[in-house]
Amino acid sequence: MKFNWKYATLNNAPIIVVFIAYFLLLQFGIDPLWLILVTVVVWVPWYMYINWKVYKYSPYKDSHEGHRNRASFLIGIIIVVAYVLIAFALKIQNNPLAWIVLIMLINFDRDGFSPYKEAK
Repeated sequence: MKFNWKYATLNNAPIIVVFIAYFLLLQFGIDPLWLILVTVVVWVPWYMYINWKVYKYSPYKDSHEGHRNRASFLIGIIIVVAYVLIAFALKIQNNPLAWIVLIMLINFDRDGFSPYKEAK
């Protein structure tokens, strides 16, 4: 099974940008309430651009065009178990930021291993 980097990155880019913004807000001591503004400023233009420009010319990149088959489902289960075991091995189970990163990685991997729907 081939990992689809373009599909996974395109569908998870806003989440990654918002997480980086949140991390930077914490580092600089800025009130995390500003994250709401950052989220709106990132998400709205991103999805407007994606829906109007990218999906029009490349409809196969739409998040509704990927589907989960048995192989991607099994790979997803293995990845979730591996990430949870890593979290407990590194003793980061009490860190909510680490769990958010793990959830982002799981979502990215799940999208990457999802093949396109077959043309009808």
